[in-house]
Amino acid sequence: MSGHYDESGFVPLNIAVLTISDTRVEETDKSGKVFKEGAEEAGHKVVDKVIVKDDIYEMRAVFSRWIADRRSMSLSAPAAPASPVATAPPRR
Repeated sequence: MSGHYDESGFVPLNIAVLTISDTRVEETDKSGKVFKEGAEEAGHKVVDKVIVKDDIYEMRAVFSRWIADRRSMSLSAPAAPASPVATAPPRR
């Protein structure tokens, strides 16, 4: 399995980070920055980092672009504690 593992068995991932916020910009996106830096320090490659407003169509556009991207990647959306994404009860 050359190219995938080093001697320790570590497999670095290509990661895309999505921050959902109506108020954050690159300079104020603390959670996205922390997540990106942590992933890179752990040996992974962050291939994209995007901030979008809390709008389903904007989110879908980003996810669609990432899905179509030929690089395989792990997707992550760090959620703020007050984020409706993180705290909304499940719909019935």
